[in-house]
Amino acid sequence: MPRPRRSLPDRFTPHPQARLIGPDGHPAEAAPDLATDTPATIADTPCTAAITAALHRAALGLPFRIGAPDLPPPGPGRRPAFETLTSGSTGTPRRIRRSQRSWCASFAVNARLFSITPGTRTAVLGRMVHSLSLYGALEGACLGAETHLLAALRPDAQHRALADRAVEILYATPAQLRLLAETAGTPLPALRLILVGGSKLDATLRAALAALAPRAEIREFYGAAEASFVTLTDRDTPEGSVGRPYPGVTLEIRDAGGTPLPPMPWARSGSDPPISATATPTAATFPR
Repeated sequence: MPRPRRSLPDRFTPHPQARLIGPDGHPAEAAPDLATDTPATIADTPCTAAITAALHRAALGLPFRIGAPDLPPPGPGRRPAFETLTSGSTGTPRRIRRSQRSWCASFAVNARLFSITPGTRTAVLGRMVHSLSLYGALEGACLGAETHLLAALRPDAQHRALADRAVEILYATPAQLRLLAETAGTPLPALRLILVGGSKLDATLRAALAALAPRAEIREFYGAAEASFVTLTDRDTPEGSVGRPYPGVTLEIRDAGGTPLPPMPWARSGSDPPISATATPTAATFPR
């Protein structure tokens, strides 16, 4: 008989073995029960308190957003939802509304891909207003990991924390990794995976990471706050590629006129001529 398909949870639910660890190395304090009229906008510092409050609101089926207190708070919907923020590089950060289920779908995929199990030691370097950091913190909590939130530390102190706490999986942007590599001393032998988002790694930084974390697999992903993971690299990804489609995603390659091109094994970030490499996830499907 085929195995029954597990249904995805409709909200963020912390695993009973999950632990949130702050920059000082101490576990997060348990938050009091939240009333239904608790504001939906959560202060982004300290990070452990922000994630704890977000998980409590999620358990009640309530929307939340960490950061941007001057923007309108997220309102209720048909399904448990939350808001994340764009970087604000072109002005005021934009709010992106997502169902909590959509990220839960990625949690389940990454648990299989990267062997994230209860007790796995993970870490994020950035603040919870950034979608990659928020994603890493919530993924760890929902999968039962021991998640270290290190945004309050300088890069040299982040390196010491990663070493002293034997962190296995790191979520970071190239900018964060560059600062970490520049201030690092000894290698990080426990680090087995670096999940990179935000922009491409250059050859110099990739070489520095190989020295910093000689046992780590580096997996870059291409995606967006609106669309989750779209592509993911591996050790066989050619230079200049953004990787293969993430599990469950279908890519359709089109030229500048919108005509579909033959299937390609890799999605490229640029080519000559550029019109032959326009990749649009027109057939991508994401849980709502």
